[in-house]
Amino acid sequence: MNTYDAFVRDGRILMLALDHRGSMEKMLPENIPLMLRKETIIGLKQVLMETLSPFYSGVLFDLEYGLAAYKQSVVPAVMKKPYLLCIEKTGYEDVSHERLTRLESSVLQLKEMGASGVKLLLFYHPDTATAATQMTLAKTVFEDCKKNQLPFFLELLNYSLDGNLYNTSDLVPRSVKNFLDNGITADVFKLEFPGNADACREVTTMLGSIPWILLTKGDTYDGFVSSLKVAAENGARGFLAGRSIWQDFAKMRQGDWANFFATTVKSRFEEICKIAIQ
Repeated sequence: MNTYDAFVRDGRILMLALDHRGSMEKMLPENIPLMLRKETIIGLKQVLMETLSPFYSGVLFDLEYGLAAYKQSVVPAVMKKPYLLCIEKTGYEDVSHERLTRLESSVLQLKEMGASGVKLLLFYHPDTATAATQMTLAKTVFEDCKKNQLPFFLELLNYSLDGNLYNTSDLVPRSVKNFLDNGITADVFKLEFPGNADACREVTTMLGSIPWILLTKGDTYDGFVSSLKVAAENGARGFLAGRSIWQDFAKMRQGDWANFFATTVKSRFEEICKIAIQ
Protein backbone atom coordinates (compact mmCIF):
# COMPACT_ATOMS: atom_id res chain seq x y z
CA MET A 1 0.00 0.00 0.00
CA ASN A 2 1.23 3.50 -0.90
CA THR A 3 0.92 6.50 1.39
CA TYR A 4 -0.94 8.42 -1.33
CA ASP A 5 -3.52 5.68 -2.13
CA ALA A 6 -6.38 7.75 -0.70
CA PHE A 7 -5.90 10.15 -3.63
CA VAL A 8 -6.00 7.45 -6.32
CA ARG A 9 -9.00 6.55 -8.50
CA ASP A 10 -8.84 4.05 -11.34
CA GLY A 11 -5.09 3.81 -10.84
CA ARG A 12 -4.56 7.54 -11.33
CA ILE A 13 -4.30 10.69 -9.22
CA LEU A 14 -7.10 12.92 -10.52
CA MET A 15 -7.02 16.02 -8.36
CA LEU A 16 -8.63 19.43 -8.33
CA ALA A 17 -6.35 22.33 -7.34
CA LEU A 18 -8.03 25.11 -5.37
CA ASP A 19 -5.09 26.44 -3.37
CA HIS A 20 -5.06 29.76 -5.21
CA ARG A 21 -5.05 32.90 -3.11
CA GLY A 22 -3.64 36.07 -4.62
CA SER A 23 -4.10 34.89 -8.20
CA MET A 24 -7.81 34.19 -7.69
CA GLU A 25 -8.34 37.51 -5.94
CA LYS A 26 -6.85 39.28 -8.96
CA MET A 27 -9.31 37.51 -11.25
CA LEU A 28 -12.36 38.99 -9.54
CA PRO A 29 -14.13 41.89 -11.21
CA GLU A 30 -13.16 45.27 -9.79
CA ASN A 31 -16.79 46.11 -9.05
CA ILE A 32 -16.96 43.50 -6.28
CA PRO A 33 -16.56 45.50 -3.02
CA LEU A 34 -13.53 44.81 -0.84
CA MET A 35 -15.74 43.56 2.00
CA LEU A 36 -17.27 40.91 -0.28
CA ARG A 37 -14.17 39.65 -2.06
CA LYS A 38 -13.18 37.01 0.49
CA GLU A 39 -16.75 35.72 0.66
CA THR A 40 -16.86 35.61 -3.15
CA ILE A 41 -13.65 33.55 -3.40
CA ILE A 42 -14.88 31.10 -0.77
CA GLY A 43 -18.14 30.77 -2.68
CA LEU A 44 -16.32 30.13 -5.97
CA LYS A 45 -14.22 27.39 -4.42
CA GLN A 46 -17.26 25.80 -2.82
CA VAL A 47 -19.13 25.72 -6.13
CA LEU A 48 -16.13 24.21 -7.93
CA MET A 49 -15.69 21.55 -5.26
CA GLU A 50 -19.33 20.60 -5.29
CA THR A 51 -19.74 20.64 -9.07
CA LEU A 52 -16.68 18.48 -9.71
CA SER A 53 -16.94 16.19 -6.67
CA PRO A 54 -18.22 13.18 -8.67
CA PHE A 55 -14.99 13.15 -10.67
CA TYR A 56 -11.93 14.16 -8.68
CA SER A 57 -10.06 11.73 -6.45
CA GLY A 58 -9.00 14.45 -4.05
CA VAL A 59 -8.73 18.20 -3.75
CA LEU A 60 -5.99 20.65 -2.82
CA PHE A 61 -6.81 23.88 -1.10
CA ASP A 62 -5.41 26.69 1.01
CA LEU A 63 -6.23 27.51 4.62
CA GLU A 64 -7.77 30.93 4.11
CA TYR A 65 -10.36 30.30 1.40
CA GLY A 66 -10.35 26.63 0.44
CA LEU A 67 -10.65 25.11 3.89
CA ALA A 68 -13.45 27.54 4.70
CA ALA A 69 -15.27 26.53 1.50
CA TYR A 70 -14.88 22.86 2.38
CA LYS A 71 -16.29 23.40 5.86
CA GLN A 72 -19.31 25.24 4.44
CA SER A 73 -20.22 22.41 2.09
CA VAL A 74 -22.88 19.88 3.05
CA VAL A 75 -22.57 17.83 -0.14
CA PRO A 76 -21.75 14.22 0.87
CA ALA A 77 -19.49 13.62 -2.13
CA VAL A 78 -17.33 16.57 -1.09
CA MET A 79 -17.12 15.51 2.53
CA LYS A 80 -15.94 12.01 1.58
CA LYS A 81 -13.02 13.14 -0.55
CA PRO A 82 -9.51 13.43 0.91
CA TYR A 83 -7.80 16.79 0.76
CA LEU A 84 -4.29 18.18 0.64
CA LEU A 85 -3.45 21.40 2.42
CA CYS A 86 -0.64 23.65 1.23
CA ILE A 87 2.06 24.27 3.81
CA GLU A 88 3.81 27.24 2.17
CA LYS A 89 3.06 30.94 2.36
CA THR A 90 1.62 32.36 -0.83
CA GLY A 91 4.21 33.79 -3.22
CA TYR A 92 7.91 33.76 -2.48
CA GLU A 93 10.72 35.78 -0.89
CA ASP A 94 12.95 37.50 -3.43
CA VAL A 95 16.62 37.06 -2.50
CA SER A 96 18.95 38.64 -5.07
CA HIS A 97 16.39 37.81 -7.78
CA GLU A 98 16.14 34.20 -6.60
CA ARG A 99 12.98 32.75 -5.08
CA LEU A 100 12.75 31.29 -1.61
CA THR A 101 9.70 29.44 -0.35
CA ARG A 102 8.59 30.12 3.23
CA LEU A 103 6.29 27.96 5.35
CA GLU A 104 2.97 29.12 6.72
CA SER A 105 2.17 26.05 8.84
CA SER A 106 3.66 22.87 10.25
CA VAL A 107 2.77 19.37 9.10
CA LEU A 108 1.24 18.62 12.49
CA GLN A 109 -0.98 21.70 12.28
CA LEU A 110 -2.26 20.62 8.85
CA LYS A 111 -2.91 17.10 10.12
CA GLU A 112 -4.93 18.52 13.01
CA MET A 113 -6.97 20.46 10.43
CA GLY A 114 -7.96 17.17 8.81
CA ALA A 115 -5.50 17.05 5.92
CA SER A 116 -4.93 13.67 4.32
CA GLY A 117 -1.69 14.95 2.78
CA VAL A 118 0.63 17.95 2.50
CA LYS A 119 1.65 19.94 -0.58
CA LEU A 120 4.76 22.10 -0.75
CA LEU A 121 5.21 24.46 -3.69
CA LEU A 122 8.93 24.95 -4.13
CA PHE A 123 10.29 27.56 -6.52
CA TYR A 124 13.45 26.00 -7.88
CA HIS A 125 16.26 26.53 -10.34
CA PRO A 126 19.21 24.13 -10.18
CA ASP A 127 21.76 26.84 -11.05
CA THR A 128 20.99 29.24 -8.20
CA ALA A 129 22.78 29.85 -4.93
CA THR A 130 19.52 29.18 -3.09
CA ALA A 131 18.91 25.77 -4.69
CA ALA A 132 20.43 23.94 -1.70
CA THR A 133 18.27 25.92 0.73
CA GLN A 134 15.13 25.00 -1.19
CA MET A 135 16.09 21.32 -1.27
CA THR A 136 16.76 21.34 2.47
CA LEU A 137 13.29 22.77 3.07
CA ALA A 138 11.73 20.00 1.00
CA LYS A 139 13.68 17.37 2.93
CA THR A 140 12.55 18.82 6.26
CA VAL A 141 8.88 18.86 5.28
CA PHE A 142 9.07 15.30 3.91
CA GLU A 143 10.61 14.04 7.15
CA ASP A 144 7.84 15.75 9.12
CA CYS A 145 5.26 14.14 6.82
CA LYS A 146 6.72 10.70 7.49
CA LYS A 147 6.62 11.32 11.24
CA ASN A 148 2.96 12.28 10.96
CA GLN A 149 2.13 9.51 8.47
CA LEU A 150 0.94 11.86 5.74
CA PRO A 151 1.88 11.70 2.03
CA PHE A 152 4.09 14.50 0.76
CA PHE A 153 3.28 16.10 -2.61
CA LEU A 154 6.24 18.14 -3.81
CA GLU A 155 5.51 20.76 -6.46
CA LEU A 156 8.65 21.92 -8.24
CA LEU A 157 8.07 25.16 -10.07
CA ASN A 158 10.96 26.28 -12.24
CA TYR A 159 11.59 29.90 -13.13
CA SER A 160 13.78 31.99 -15.41
CA LEU A 161 16.91 33.73 -14.16
CA ASP A 162 16.92 36.35 -16.90
CA GLY A 163 13.23 36.99 -17.57
CA ASN A 164 13.22 35.00 -20.79
CA LEU A 165 11.39 31.75 -21.46
CA TYR A 166 13.26 28.77 -20.09
CA ASN A 167 13.67 25.32 -21.62
CA THR A 168 11.39 23.01 -19.64
CA SER A 169 12.79 19.91 -21.37
CA ASP A 170 16.11 20.78 -19.70
CA LEU A 171 15.10 22.32 -16.39
CA VAL A 172 12.35 19.91 -15.32
CA PRO A 173 14.37 16.67 -15.68
CA ARG A 174 17.52 18.35 -14.34
CA SER A 175 15.67 19.63 -11.29
CA VAL A 176 14.24 16.20 -10.50
CA LYS A 177 17.71 14.66 -10.93
CA ASN A 178 19.24 17.19 -8.53
CA PHE A 179 16.77 16.24 -5.84
CA LEU A 180 17.27 12.50 -6.32
CA ASP A 181 21.06 12.84 -6.50
CA ASN A 182 20.95 14.60 -3.12
CA GLY A 183 18.76 11.89 -1.59
CA ILE A 184 15.69 14.12 -1.44
CA THR A 185 12.41 12.76 -2.70
CA ALA A 186 8.64 12.83 -2.15
CA ASP A 187 5.65 10.51 -2.20
CA VAL A 188 4.36 12.30 -5.30
CA PHE A 189 6.08 14.85 -7.55
CA LYS A 190 3.87 17.57 -9.02
CA LEU A 191 5.62 18.95 -12.10
CA GLU A 192 5.07 21.34 -14.95
CA PHE A 193 5.04 19.82 -18.42
CA PRO A 194 8.62 18.71 -19.23
CA GLY A 195 8.24 20.00 -22.77
CA ASN A 196 8.17 16.87 -24.90
CA ALA A 197 7.71 13.11 -24.84
CA ASP A 198 11.42 12.33 -24.43
CA ALA A 199 11.74 14.55 -21.36
CA CYS A 200 8.56 13.01 -19.88
CA ARG A 201 10.04 9.54 -20.29
CA GLU A 202 13.31 10.73 -18.76
CA VAL A 203 11.48 11.96 -15.66
CA THR A 204 9.43 8.75 -15.45
CA THR A 205 12.57 6.60 -15.66
CA MET A 206 14.41 8.64 -13.03
CA LEU A 207 11.53 8.47 -10.55
CA GLY A 208 10.86 4.77 -11.03
CA SER A 209 8.06 3.75 -8.69
CA ILE A 210 7.53 7.31 -7.45
CA PRO A 211 4.58 8.85 -9.33
CA TRP A 212 4.64 12.25 -10.96
CA ILE A 213 1.56 14.24 -11.90
CA LEU A 214 1.07 17.25 -14.12
CA LEU A 215 0.22 20.75 -12.90
CA THR A 216 -1.66 23.22 -15.09
CA LYS A 217 0.39 26.33 -14.24
CA GLY A 218 -2.32 28.65 -15.55
CA ASP A 219 -2.01 27.36 -19.12
CA THR A 220 -5.02 27.62 -21.43
CA TYR A 221 -7.34 24.65 -21.26
CA ASP A 222 -6.43 23.51 -24.77
CA GLY A 223 -2.74 23.88 -23.95
CA PHE A 224 -3.09 21.79 -20.81
CA VAL A 225 -5.01 19.07 -22.67
CA SER A 226 -2.25 18.87 -25.26
CA SER A 227 0.44 18.60 -22.56
CA LEU A 228 -1.54 16.06 -20.54
CA LYS A 229 -1.95 13.74 -23.52
CA VAL A 230 1.82 13.62 -24.04
CA ALA A 231 2.58 13.33 -20.33
CA ALA A 232 0.03 10.57 -19.71
CA GLU A 233 1.36 8.55 -22.65
CA ASN A 234 4.88 8.82 -21.24
CA GLY A 235 4.53 8.01 -17.58
CA ALA A 236 2.61 10.74 -15.76
CA ARG A 237 0.22 9.21 -13.27
CA GLY A 238 -2.40 11.93 -13.29
CA PHE A 239 -2.78 15.63 -12.65
CA LEU A 240 -3.53 18.34 -10.15
CA ALA A 241 -5.64 20.66 -12.30
CA GLY A 242 -6.39 24.24 -11.36
CA ARG A 243 -6.72 27.49 -13.26
CA SER A 244 -6.60 25.97 -16.74
CA ILE A 245 -10.02 24.42 -16.30
CA TRP A 246 -11.86 27.30 -14.63
CA GLN A 247 -9.97 30.61 -15.03
CA ASP A 248 -12.13 31.69 -17.99
CA PHE A 249 -14.83 32.72 -15.53
CA ALA A 250 -12.89 35.97 -15.05
CA LYS A 251 -13.83 37.06 -18.59
CA MET A 252 -17.58 36.61 -17.96
CA ARG A 253 -20.37 38.46 -16.24
CA GLN A 254 -20.85 37.26 -12.68
CA GLY A 255 -24.34 36.08 -13.52
CA ASP A 256 -22.90 33.59 -16.02
CA TRP A 257 -20.44 31.95 -13.64
CA ALA A 258 -22.76 29.25 -12.26
CA ASN A 259 -23.69 27.97 -15.70
CA PHE A 260 -20.06 28.01 -16.84
CA PHE A 261 -19.00 25.88 -13.86
CA ALA A 262 -21.92 23.48 -14.23
CA THR A 263 -21.39 22.90 -17.94
CA THR A 264 -18.02 23.84 -19.42
CA VAL A 265 -15.85 23.27 -16.36
CA LYS A 266 -17.62 20.01 -15.57
CA SER A 267 -17.13 18.65 -19.10
CA ARG A 268 -13.50 19.78 -19.07
CA PHE A 269 -12.75 17.88 -15.88
CA GLU A 270 -14.44 14.78 -17.22
CA GLU A 271 -12.32 15.03 -20.36
CA ILE A 272 -8.97 15.30 -18.57
CA CYS A 273 -9.90 12.38 -16.31
CA LYS A 274 -10.47 10.22 -19.39
CA ILE A 275 -7.14 11.33 -20.88
CA ALA A 276 -5.26 10.49 -17.67
CA ILE A 277 -6.89 7.09 -17.21
CA GLN A 278 -6.51 5.79 -20.79
